[in-house]
Amino acid sequence: MFAVGERYENNFGRYQVLAIVGDQMTVQYEDGHRQVLSVELQEQILASRRIRLSSPPVRVSGGRKAARSYRWVDGRAYQTMGFLSKRVLRLGANLTTDKAQSFKDEYRSVKGVPLADGHAAVSYLREGANQWGNQGVIRFRAGESELSLLSFSREGNTPYASDEHWEVKDMGFLFFLLEHGFDLGGKQDEDTILSRIPLSQKLFFDKGVEYGLRS
Repeated sequence: MFAVGERYENNFGRYQVLAIVGDQMTVQYEDGHRQVLSVELQEQILASRRIRLSSPPVRVSGGRKAARSYRWVDGRAYQTMGFLSKRVLRLGANLTTDKAQSFKDEYRSVKGVPLADGHAAVSYLREGANQWGNQGVIRFRAGESELSLLSFSREGNTPYASDEHWEVKDMGFLFFLLEHGFDLGGKQDEDTILSRIPLSQKLFFDKGVEYGLRS
């Protein structure tokens, strides 16, 4: 599928193939930086992009309406989810007093049960705190070199180091995880999560799991 000298595009942008050796290809993005990519994974990403561009949006999680829309409802999102199924430490939320109810309503629509009062993974910020709205908090283990495998719901929304781990504040992706069987807190049921992965995205999810098992 790929040819040296030709240009393609993935979720990071357009790139030119400089060399191909086995399953590894060296590419250069339009901003000048180079990267070594897996040919197999890039083929999957290209196939997913074609499907996404040629098809109307699909509903996820057993036909329920998605709680919110966001940019990466594609292979990169499911690859990230697979990685997090092995590496996530804690899912939580920081809520402001004026917007806490909207979070509770959305949580109930996604999980089918009300948010428990006093849930340990939810922090209620004091009035006047320096935060304009609710935040979803995703904490996980990863090496710095592994961050390039991950993609969250807003372009440029990158994790930051926190106590030898990583955190990203991303409400859209938090609800994406919750819709697919993740729960607030640290304990996750991997069988429930696996049962929520669409067959069309399982290759991406499994690739993320493979990356997550490497340490």
